[in-house]
This record gives sequence, C-alpha cells and structure tokens, in this order.
Amino acid sequence: MPRQLISQTILELLASHHFLTAPQLLDQLHTSGKPVNKTTVYRSLERLENDQLICKHNLVNNELAYELREHHHDHLVCSSCHKVQTTECQITIPQELSNFKISHHHLTLYGLCSECQSHV
Repeated sequence: MPRQLISQTILELLASHHFLTAPQLLDQLHTSGKPVNKTTVYRSLERLENDQLICKHNLVNNELAYELREHHHDHLVCSSCHKVQTTECQITIPQELSNFKISHHHLTLYGLCSECQSHV
C-alpha cells in the first residue's frame, strides 16, 4: 500500500475517532482490509506530525495518542476512570513570550468527571 494512501487513511481514521494510539490505528487499518506493518504506521505518524497535520499526546497510562491538529481545543482527563473529554481552549496564549515564538500549545486539565464525582 502506498505511503500517501496510508497517511490519508490515518487522517480519515483520526477524523472519525478523535484519539487513537498507534496500535489502535494498526488494528483499524487491518480491520478495514489494509494490511500495513507497524513500522510503516509509525513512520506515517511521524511524517504527519512533522507536517503539523496531527498532534501527539500522552494523556493516560503513558500511552501516546494521536489527533488531528485542525481545530484547537483543550483536554479534560478524569483521574479516576481516565475518560478524555475535549473543551474549547480555556486560555489565551501570546504569539511570542521571552523571545520565543509560540506555534501552538497543549493544555490538559485533570480532575473528576461528573460520573466519578457521583461515586465520591
């Protein structure tokens, strides 16, 4: 399978699932009849990240997850059940800070989701 087609399929999968890990992407590709090896998936993810089309996050259980970078948002992570929710960006980031030009940011807020709060 050509690399460009793999990258396009990865982007489509991330558009429909929001967050996916590399193993989840590999499973999705195999399930959809696109047998791809693990190395090709990781290389495609690296290229998509370098092209600034996707972001890589380490939100839960030290597992890297990928998402599209087309719409900026922040993340809410439940410290109990590990559910990840998105929310509109909560802070205003300057374009430059101490002679450092800022291209983007990631903000993750940790706490308890409403369901876990009801069990406390």
